[in-house]
This record gives sequence, structure tokens and C-alpha cells, in this order.
Amino acid sequence: MGKHMTTCGSDPEGLAELLGMGVGADENTEESVAELLRATFAAPLPFEAATEHDPPLSMGELFRDLMPMGGPSLCEVLLDGNTELAVIEKIKKHGKKLARRAEPLKSVGVAIYYAAIASALLFYGKRITSYSYAYLGDSFADVDSDWMSPGLASHISRALQVCRERAKD
Repeated sequence: MGKHMTTCGSDPEGLAELLGMGVGADENTEESVAELLRATFAAPLPFEAATEHDPPLSMGELFRDLMPMGGPSLCEVLLDGNTELAVIEKIKKHGKKLARRAEPLKSVGVAIYYAAIASALLFYGKRITSYSYAYLGDSFADVDSDWMSPGLASHISRALQVCRERAKD
């Protein structure tokens, strides 16, 4: 019949809530944004994002592309020291695009953006942004880690230390 689509057992309301667009909900609570952040970082990275194409531009596209995949999660990719710098840069670029959107996508984009910057700093010793080490250190210090996995929180903490050390030079 046509292309097989899957919602992985979720109903439209559940999918809408996951994407931060809760049916009938007009506000983005800290709790719903935190849930969206956890879900985004736990979801598999689209194959295309890890190879030749830019990551999807919308959360709808991102969700559609992520759910059928069984590969490593966004968090796993960002915490893997073997992830190529080019992939990290694409993830950062995607985060920057999302950060220009309205909430809750803005929060998701900012988190992806800084997590990718942390990965480049820690794994390649490169600052893949024009922000100074002092500015990045302040930004990493301001990150709310309540929603993060312990590994991601540690990753951001280590990047904060690198930035503080390099800001002294």
C-alpha cells in the first residue's frame, strides 16, 4: 500500500506531548522541556545526520527520522571520543538552527549546541565556536543539568574545567 509509517505505539497526543506541542497545552513548563530534552538526547541519531546530509530542520522531521532507527543515541554519539569532528560540527549546526526557533525547540537547540561544543573541546581540543573560553565556561556553568544523564552532566562539567583552564592563558 504505501510507505510504512510507525509511531512506535504512541498515540497522537503522546507524540505531541513528547515533541513539546501538547494537545491543548499552551505553555512549556520546565518539566515538559526537561522531558523533551531527555527524549531528544536518548533518541537515536538519524543515519543521514551522521553521514552526508545536514540533520533534519524540524522536530517533526527529527522525530520521524529518529524513531525507526536503532543506532546510537544523540547522547551516545556526543559522548563517544571516536565520533568524527565533522559529525560533531553538523550536530552543533543543527542545534544552532533549533536554537533560533520558539520554545521548546530553542531549549533543545541550545542544549545540543553546547553539548556538541563540549565534545569538540574534550575529544579534539578544538573550540568550534567564536565564543571565548571565558564565555563558554560561564555558559557551561549556567547549564541546568537536572534533565541530563550522569554521563552528559560529567561531560559538560569536564568541558567547563577545560574552558576555565584555557581562559586563564
